[in-house]
Amino acid sequence: LGPLSSGDQATYFFTMKEHSPNRILLSSVDLEPDCWFCYEPEKVPEEVLRAEEPWEGSAIEPKPSRNGPEYDMANALRDPYVFEDGGKLYFFYSGGGESAIGIAQLTLAPNTSPSPDTGKQ
Repeated sequence: LGPLSSGDQATYFFTMKEHSPNRILLSSVDLEPDCWFCYEPEKVPEEVLRAEEPWEGSAIEPKPSRNGPEYDMANALRDPYVFEDGGKLYFFYSGGGESAIGIAQLTLAPNTSPSPDTGKQ
């Protein structure tokens, strides 16, 4: 998973095993050109997206995620993949553990972290 980069800032989207519920998180790091190995990530990752729809597993009791494939429906979002198309940012993610694939458009507001626009009300 590659970061979104802008100048000396890189933003990473990820999930963490054993989280309950498993959800999409982001963290940013400042990358100084003269000290690429001296970065400090944000202290607390920011939540970007969690299961809200039935196909994402929202009706299932959350439990800590595990390493490896999820064969049963679960209250878990996993495996974010960010990409750009036509000047717009999107990310794919697996929902319901690994039962479905979702897509969300990312909107970037000045001086804020990226956030998904899933069309959910």
